[in-house]
Amino acid sequence: IYDVSCGIQYLHIRNPPVRHGDLKSANILVNSRNRAVITDFGSARFLEDPTE
Repeated sequence: IYDVSCGIQYLHIRNPPVRHGDLKSANILVNSRNRAVITDFGSARFLEDPTE
């Protein structure tokens, strides 16, 4: 959960912020270092208005 929350925070502090759009367990993989990584950014969008 920590790795995913850090990844989402990273996306949200970008300028402009990025909304993943399809965050679900199938889009979270574990790499060779046993760290969770967010995948499948096909639905991701830049947020022009951060209140979206």
